[in-house]
Amino acid sequence: MSNELKVLFAVDFKEGCEEAMKDIIAISNKTPMSLTLMSIYFERRFEEVDHLYAAAVLKHAEAKSKIQFSIEDKLEAWAKKNTAGLKTQKIVEFGDPAEVFAKHAGEFDLIVLGSNKHGLLDKVFKNSVAENIVGRTYAPTLIKRSQLSKASSAKVLVDVSDHPNEIISDSFKWANSLGLSSLEFISYYPMLIELAAIPGVSMPQLPKEEIDQLMSQIKTGLSKMIEEKSAGLKFSVEVKKAPSSSLASSIAADFIDCSQPVFIGRKRRSHLSEFFLGSVAVSLMRTIKTDLLVLPIKD
Repeated sequence: MSNELKVLFAVDFKEGCEEAMKDIIAISNKTPMSLTLMSIYFERRFEEVDHLYAAAVLKHAEAKSKIQFSIEDKLEAWAKKNTAGLKTQKIVEFGDPAEVFAKHAGEFDLIVLGSNKHGLLDKVFKNSVAENIVGRTYAPTLIKRSQLSKASSAKVLVDVSDHPNEIISDSFKWANSLGLSSLEFISYYPMLIELAAIPGVSMPQLPKEEIDQLMSQIKTGLSKMIEEKSAGLKFSVEVKKAPSSSLASSIAADFIDCSQPVFIGRKRRSHLSEFFLGSVAVSLMRTIKTDLLVLPIKD
């Protein structure tokens, strides 16, 4: 990440987008930023076209050109109204949003997606787009739902068994970039005790004292790991228990009333893996009401 934060901001011309831009402008007052606005016109591609459809293809190309000019004009007007004079670059693209963002992701430090306040059906489709973008781009992505610029701290979800050093280091970098003064690290220990309650299954449970000792050891080890990377920034550490059979949904439920921004790491996973195992990042995207920063983790 350079001294100037390179931000790609998705513009869909809706109210939530305007609110998200106000917050990004406020952050730009604290952090040097170059901002690119991108609007995407979803277009289904011709899979195969032979000479019989040449006229239709030509007509389609003409229509596409008119649409592009229309969106460019609309984006220019939107920028003048909502960016408070902040210098911006503008991109208009056609195609699937996830594919378009994946194409541009390597050019930017951060992708910003606004959130709209509409009905349940629209929310489902909106989340679907956001999830696809996060899953395909493998780039830091901020999903805007509140006012990050007014926050002084953020919660960071850490999996101590899966690249904890990477998410810890990245979280401190982003805390500095976003002007935060402290981070609250939270890790969950997946409990297997529900197996002992199944009739016919004999599985000894750890005594409470041993579980408490284990949790304390995890917290101590995580605290030392974080201290080495904190560079003086304030932090706290908490380790919680959660049932392993419903880890993703349990964590999401725990964060549903959170008012602070949330940072989380996410690895690339197959659709089949997510279907069976769930994804904490996706569960949080669907439930929390605050800003969510999803940071890519190396496989």
